[in-house]
Amino acid sequence: MKNYRYVFFALLTALSLPLLAAEPRLIPKTAPLETVEKERVEYDVLGVGTAMTDLIIQVSDEFLQKHEGLKGSSLVVPSDKIDEILRDSQFAPIIKPGGSCPNTVKSIAQLGLRTAYHLRDSTDEFGKNYVKNLTDNNVAVIKVDDNLLPSGRLVCLITPDKNRSFCSSPGAGDAFSPADLLPKCFKEAKLVHLDGYSLRNEALVEETMKLAKEHGAMISFDPGCYQLCREYKGLILRLMEEYVDIMFANEDEAKELFDLPSEQACAAMTQLVPVSVVLLGRKGCLVGTKEKIFALPVRDVPVVDTTGAGDLFASGFLYGFLQGHSMERCAYIGNYLGSSVIQHVGAEIPKEYWHDILEHLAKEPLIKEVVVF
Repeated sequence: MKNYRYVFFALLTALSLPLLAAEPRLIPKTAPLETVEKERVEYDVLGVGTAMTDLIIQVSDEFLQKHEGLKGSSLVVPSDKIDEILRDSQFAPIIKPGGSCPNTVKSIAQLGLRTAYHLRDSTDEFGKNYVKNLTDNNVAVIKVDDNLLPSGRLVCLITPDKNRSFCSSPGAGDAFSPADLLPKCFKEAKLVHLDGYSLRNEALVEETMKLAKEHGAMISFDPGCYQLCREYKGLILRLMEEYVDIMFANEDEAKELFDLPSEQACAAMTQLVPVSVVLLGRKGCLVGTKEKIFALPVRDVPVVDTTGAGDLFASGFLYGFLQGHSMERCAYIGNYLGSSVIQHVGAEIPKEYWHDILEHLAKEPLIKEVVVF
């Protein structure tokens, strides 16, 4: 039986990170590296994963039919396939740093918590811009430089009905190995967050979760897409039972994992993890614990692009959880952020909107529409 430990450690020794290119190095968000090395650095949330730059293109259904197998998919493809799609689209893509786990970590930082992201990435221009985006969003970066492979790219194809299809090429992220992980950064984290796009590197995910548990950190996990749930179902269920404390899944992902309707799938998830969340799109979310399962609807807003809705929900929920809020309040914050990002193109809420979001959340509005099962 899994031993759930909800222990928050404060590290009493300073973080000392090597500067060799082949080893992890800290890229601080505000201070010179030598200053950060001499001070104690603690993280509320540590994300571990890959770098993925989103290339967003509006396309027709006819375009997807031309590229057989793309519609509604989430495919891993060679880098030259990404180039082919970009050429065929004949439109310049909107370029935005993405990745499920980084999206979540960046938004948690915007809410005021201390975050870091541990990754292996290229030293090419995409890689440099990716790191800059993280640090610009107040995320400390622990990076292993890769001078051979390109930075990861993901093409997001959006049709007029707002549906999305994905093709990704992980690049340097595929070379991220357990040997690259820096154990010291796990000692300083209250919670470690991962996404399913790292599952292709099973050894990395397993070692990350082991390190988190060894150092008393909680673990949250978001599978990312239903195709990954289908491909790695056995692994995901095992990781949930052995390591995960907070599990996120949308309806399709929950269906793949448990082959049950959403409410029953949420109940099944709570048999494996202390906190389970099933996202219901326009219907809001389900949250399950050992004590209860409840549903919370989401506000109705105009939809521009649903990219990042689940990532931003996770950021709001985890923020509330780490602040000690009730499950209902965590779900409300998650719903609010998820419904905020879909009003913009891409998986980030523009910085100029965060002030109003924080102001709204500070008012702690009354949560009225909770349905308990």
